[in-house]
Amino acid sequence: MSGPTTSDPGVAGPLDRRTAEALLARADVLLAASEFDAARAHYARLVGFPDPAITGAALLGTGEALYRLDDEAGALWSWEQVTRLPENQSAYAAWRQVAAARVRAGTLRTAFQAYKEAERRPLLRAESGPRADADGELRDPRRHRGGLVPGAATRG
Repeated sequence: MSGPTTSDPGVAGPLDRRTAEALLARADVLLAASEFDAARAHYARLVGFPDPAITGAALLGTGEALYRLDDEAGALWSWEQVTRLPENQSAYAAWRQVAAARVRAGTLRTAFQAYKEAERRPLLRAESGPRADADGELRDPRRHRGGLVPGAATRG
């Protein structure tokens, strides 16, 4: 018997946090396994959850699934919805995806604006370690003109 907290993505009704987190984890596994339709169904069940972190992650995943299913417009719409939520952990990645979609569409001015919005959100950026720049070059933000920034912690 399925109750309102069921992990079946086809059953409507409210979800408790534990079930929502389990659905999100299952959707992530399905996405990683290239089961995009199934992942999309799991993510869709979570859109509208009261916690913006879960809804944001669900919309971000929905966008990724749609993109992989060659629905660029649907993917962009999903990613843009994440950016309209209260600030959450998915905002940085969503802004990056919006920017990349705009680059693919040839709207470079709005892509640049989206990249700037992404950079304003430190939630998922690794501030203390190396990261890839826009050109794909791996950079360490602790380095400054060939040497470590004075006082920067080193990994060891």
